[in-house]
Amino acid sequence: MNNIDSIYSAHILELANDLANYTNLKDLGPEYHIISYNNPSCGDKIELGVRMDDNIISDIKVNIDGCVISKASTNLLVTKLKGKSLEDVSRIMPYDMHNMLGVNVGEMRAPCVLTSLNALNKYLDKVYVRN
Repeated sequence: MNNIDSIYSAHILELANDLANYTNLKDLGPEYHIISYNNPSCGDKIELGVRMDDNIISDIKVNIDGCVISKASTNLLVTKLKGKSLEDVSRIMPYDMHNMLGVNVGEMRAPCVLTSLNALNKYLDKVYVRN
C-alpha cells in the first residue's frame, strides 16, 4: 500500500466521517468554552467546544472544515480527551497524534494531523498553568 492509499484507508475515512462529536457550536450553552484555530499550513479551520467539570473535560464538541486527515485525527483526539484532567491533556504531544492516527501521512500532510492538538493547546494556554 503506498502512502496515498494508507492516508485514505477505510479506517481513516471512517474516523473522518464519524459525526458523533460534531455539532453547531452556537447551540452549546455557556458552560462550553469555544476555541477557534486556523491551520496556516493547509487552511483547515476548527472550533472546539470544551466543557469542564472539576478540572476534568466532561464533554467536547467539534466543528471542523478540513481535510480527511484533520477530521480523522480530531475524532481520535476528542475521544481521548473526554474524562481526562487538564494535566493529563497537557501531556499530549505531536508524536502522540501521529501514533494515534497510525498512518504515515508524509511531510506535507503532517500539519493536518496536528490541527486539533493546536486548537487544544490554544485552549490550555488560556485556562491551564503548565509546569
